[in-house]
Amino acid sequence: MKFYHLLNESISNEYTIMCSVRLIDILQPANKNDIVAKNKIIQKQIDFLVCSKGYLNPILAIELNDSSHKKQKRYKRDNFLDLAFQSA
Repeated sequence: MKFYHLLNESISNEYTIMCSVRLIDILQPANKNDIVAKNKIIQKQIDFLVCSKGYLNPILAIELNDSSHKKQKRYKRDNFLDLAFQSA
């Protein structure tokens, strides 16, 4: 919560911060009928999402990296998230 409070203090009142947001709530696979891709997205979440206050349009996604992100499984997950956001 410390990061949340620091982030909240540093952004404009035009934005709001959401915590632990499911990836499926902000990204969809290119092929909406692709169950495998959808299942990969459903299983993921990001730490924080900065949105516009009025319409809650996503502005910035934040994923905090701790020591667990050095593990091979987390490394693959982080690469997946990077690619998902780059293609959005």
